[in-house]
Amino acid sequence: MAIITIFLPNQKENSNKMDFVQEPPSSLPIDSRGYKPEVYSPGNVVIEVRNLTKTYTMGPTLINALKDVTMDIYRGEYLSIMGPSGSGKSTLFNMIGALDKPTKGEVYLDNILLSSLDQREIAYIRSRKVGYIFQTFNLIGQFNALENVTLPMIFAGLPKSEYTGKGMVILEEVGLGDRYKHKPHELSGGQQQRVAIARALANDPSIILADEPTGNLDLTTGKDIIGLFKGIQEKRGVTFVVNTHDQKMLSNSDRIIWFEDGSIKRIRFRPEVGIEEGTIESKVQFEKN
Repeated sequence: MAIITIFLPNQKENSNKMDFVQEPPSSLPIDSRGYKPEVYSPGNVVIEVRNLTKTYTMGPTLINALKDVTMDIYRGEYLSIMGPSGSGKSTLFNMIGALDKPTKGEVYLDNILLSSLDQREIAYIRSRKVGYIFQTFNLIGQFNALENVTLPMIFAGLPKSEYTGKGMVILEEVGLGDRYKHKPHELSGGQQQRVAIARALANDPSIILADEPTGNLDLTTGKDIIGLFKGIQEKRGVTFVVNTHDQKMLSNSDRIIWFEDGSIKRIRFRPEVGIEEGTIESKVQFEKN
């Protein structure tokens, strides 16, 4: 098998990099404020969003889905993006996941400007660096669980002798090792989401983007998925970015960003909003200022 190496252009220099590190809240004790100095340092930024704007045209109407958004996402953190439907969460998800291009502004992933890449390079980013999890699972109905999980490995060029065994290991990791022959219609909603999670892990990404991952699940199943996310983060050290309007998703969060009308309104560390790690019942309080 031929090994193809892609050298991505336009890597951003770190020398004049702006510091957008959010300072930890001084009102909280150092052992409970949820602030991780090893994570939240200027040299540990994995995704940089700068002045991001996305405008859609619908007939004579211009819709500003994102309005001049600037933020950093740090390697190894669990970031939840909260907001109602239509607030811009999914649009931001598409921008940072290289699924769409902004109207204005820049997105850097590992210091690489995404808008400068051609389709082959973008495909490489999507295949190797980012794993995607969607609310509607997006499984292929004709494929069984193992075939759904191994499909990204096939696209990445792994031989069958490698991807079959690796797919089984990942299905075991998400608790579905005994369901590998089952097709989506033979699985519950929670099991389908576990297959989708396993598929996202197929090529060992450093970033997982999850868009409303518990939106189609009941409370108990949603709680199981939340616990699975936490275990994956701790075991693999991946960065999680989770779009949600579901408060039960926040208990794993290191930081929470509140989106409204295409803009960031607030950024808080989890203890600031009264959520204990590992709990599911919480009253989230965001002050207005």
